[in-house]
Amino acid sequence: MSAIQWVIRVERGFAEQLILLKNRSGVQVCDAAGSSYVWAKGTVDAGDAFAKLDTVLRSITSAIRYRDHGDGDLVRFEERLVSAQLPQESWQALGDWISIELPGTTLVGRTSGVAQVRFQRGPSPITGHDLEPSLLRCSLAQFESWAATAPQVRLECLTFACNADQEVLVRGYPLPSMRAIRARRWVEYENLAVPIGWSWSPAVSVRTLIELFQASDNEIILVEENNRWRRLDRQVFVKASRIAVRMTAGSFLASATNRSSGRGDAR
Repeated sequence: MSAIQWVIRVERGFAEQLILLKNRSGVQVCDAAGSSYVWAKGTVDAGDAFAKLDTVLRSITSAIRYRDHGDGDLVRFEERLVSAQLPQESWQALGDWISIELPGTTLVGRTSGVAQVRFQRGPSPITGHDLEPSLLRCSLAQFESWAATAPQVRLECLTFACNADQEVLVRGYPLPSMRAIRARRWVEYENLAVPIGWSWSPAVSVRTLIELFQASDNEIILVEENNRWRRLDRQVFVKASRIAVRMTAGSFLASATNRSSGRGDAR
């Protein structure tokens, strides 16, 4: 099967979307200082492989798609005449050009100041994914009130975790209804939890995002709406039951009583 030498030219403002090509081998990038464009090139087999690649190339904003006809001559897809020349500046592997870093205090994945993965409001980029939320955050008091009267069958499908601020994360399906507990909710994509009604750009795969966050199988990456994120250890979640919820609430009450008693003794 013959191979096709492809080239694309992308306006610098949209160069971050070249991350969509991250999982393809042999892709090279030319990012000349002072240029308004960033170029990428590679080789792909003709046929289905090329058709799949072309779908990705078409999704990159402002991308102009070319075939390399040799000697630096470029012909736009669906055309026959040479209309551009391959840049003569140095080229580098896409993996070297994209040096991904995800600081612990921010949501944005910085890639050498060029490529970024952004979370924002919008439809899910994963076609056919179940958009039912499976994670919510509420106060311990809210969860305790709901659990006190919830049917046992509803509790059995849930787990929960509580922090020192008496903030509870409830995980499972189905979650308590919005009418029962008004709280923020997340949709889980493997071990990435994204606020319901949010998406990410560019529309890279979930596996790529998990690699960017360097998340282990035992972690959940909780994306916040304030452009921050946190790591959650799956082991902190315990099975939901009325006894477990009451014991959790009781531990905070006992702690508060002990602190109050301590202050009284000091006086």
